[in-house]
Amino acid sequence: MKRQKEASENQKLSAFGISGTGDIDPREVPQLCAIWCAQSAHPFSALSEQAHRGILHPVVVKNLPGQRSVSDDIGCLYTAVQESIIESLKDHKGAMYLGLDVWQSPNGFDVLGLVIYRLVEEGADFRLESMPLDFVKLQQSHTGVYLAVTVDLIVEKFGVKDKICGIVTDNASNNKTMIEDLRSYKWPRLKGEGQWIRCFAHILNLIAQAILRPFGSNKRKNNAGASLW
Repeated sequence: MKRQKEASENQKLSAFGISGTGDIDPREVPQLCAIWCAQSAHPFSALSEQAHRGILHPVVVKNLPGQRSVSDDIGCLYTAVQESIIESLKDHKGAMYLGLDVWQSPNGFDVLGLVIYRLVEEGADFRLESMPLDFVKLQQSHTGVYLAVTVDLIVEKFGVKDKICGIVTDNASNNKTMIEDLRSYKWPRLKGEGQWIRCFAHILNLIAQAILRPFGSNKRKNNAGASLW
């Protein structure tokens, strides 16, 4: 009777296109969790949240990896696909542009992120593709000279030095120094500051800050005066 009831319920669900998850290999759980975090930019801690665990398959819950394991697995996946990325970039015939930025993570690490931009042909049309290229934990103060050394190593690793036609960054002075210093590395298509593209969003942000600064100063003064009474 129980089996008949389950079969009947399954038939009803299948009518709506809902099927079971099938067998889950416990050995695949760490990789699936790493992909879930990486593809959707979920924090590693989200895996162990109680609300999230409540909707997971029991096999997944039983084999749920810790945050450190997820971080290591993402690194392994990145290494595994790196060769295919290099081949894809090698086969690309057109120009490419780099976008890069340095920021500090919540745990205090300075990280350099690089994104590569290129036009990908799709039939008679072209599509602008942006792809994260590398993330590097910086080992020292991010001066322009140090950034130039680091960026050159990454570009060399991916074999795209002869295809980079421009670099997009914010307006920080160390980026200007980096662009000037990269000339000494003799990238065939990068000739200097003329191919340095300042981030337009950052320019607008600086303009907005400059416009609002006087109002912010007065507000702080007024608040300070009010607190004395």
